[in-house]
Amino acid sequence: MPRPINAYVHPDAVEHNLQVVQRMARKSQVWAVVKANAYGHGIERVFPGFKAADGIALLDLEEAVRIRELG
Repeated sequence: MPRPINAYVHPDAVEHNLQVVQRMARKSQVWAVVKANAYGHGIERVFPGFKAADGIALLDLEEAVRIRELG
């Protein structure tokens, strides 16, 4: 019997985690890698947390277009 599973995306937490990685890798570019429409949560939900990344790596061209439209 499958259990109901809830997963939540908190853009503030995503942004915080990105900042931690950027501090730890000061001399490196840090790219966000987003797969499968943010694992089904929607690229729009995670984008605010990744705005400060040096880039966003996506597999799906439609997601790339949506990211560009978001700024």
